Amino acid sequence: EPPSGVKASLQRSFTQVLTPEKTDRAPVERCRLHFLLAFMHAVVLERLRFHPVGWSKKYEFSDADQVCGRDIIDAWVDSVTQNGQLSNISPDKIPWDAIQSILVEAVYGGRIDNAFDHEILRAFVKHLFREESFNSGFSLNMTLTKEHDLKSPDARKREQFLQWIEELPTKGNPTWIGLPVHAEQMLRINRANHTLARWLALQSSAAPVPKT
Repeated sequence: EPPSGVKASLQRSFTQVLTPEKTDRAPVERCRLHFLLAFMHAVVLERLRFHPVGWSKKYEFSDADQVCGRDIIDAWVDSVTQNGQLSNISPDKIPWDAIQSILVEAVYGGRIDNAFDHEILRAFVKHLFREESFNSGFSLNMTLTKEHDLKSPDARKREQFLQWIEELPTKGNPTWIGLPVHAEQMLRINRANHTLARWLALQSSAAPVPKT
């Protein structure tokens, strides 16, 4: 069962998938790419909790998707850094188009069979995996209001990213995953309506049949 919340998901990713052996490999920019993948994975999973608002259906995303994404990112980074021999790489040398395409069309997109959901995924991937993600003050989410803007950490090392994650509020904001700020309320109302409908259905089926 995936953890609930962006913070918990990020912590789990850096514990189970993005281990020090993976993220600490040169170049130093690899760690930020891994962080972007962890955030993307958290968004994908957390939107499942808001089904059918987050995604149109309950797709079976899993850790295997993140592992695959990590390995693809590493392969492309290694291809332009002499298999990790370079300590640094300019963000404009990272093959962004290739990473975007594989994440959208194969890794995560391979599980999606709804055109609208596919476009949502594409928007998130294209927003996160681009040269500007290395800029100071880069916004991880696509909110239009500064109040709900989630700034990417000004970090280079794994420990710095982990510290930023630790300082996140446990109860995240739906705007972090591209949903309205009142999405939690919408979710509770939907669940209450579903529970009421089931109760009424049970009451109806249990009602005695009148004698004729």
